[in-house]
Amino acid sequence: MYAILMGRVYYLTLHANMQENQFCGIDLLQESGQQEIKKAIKQFIDFAYAKD
Repeated sequence: MYAILMGRVYYLTLHANMQENQFCGIDLLQESGQQEIKKAIKQFIDFAYAKD
């Protein structure tokens, strides 16, 4: 799971630096966009490890 998450983070970082445009409506070059991604990653981890 860690490898998949890190791969996504690397991809988003490269996309933001190379394309300099939004990704799915999120501006990754802005602090607010970065916070959205961090929040989504936390939700993904919480969901993956949630006990039924």
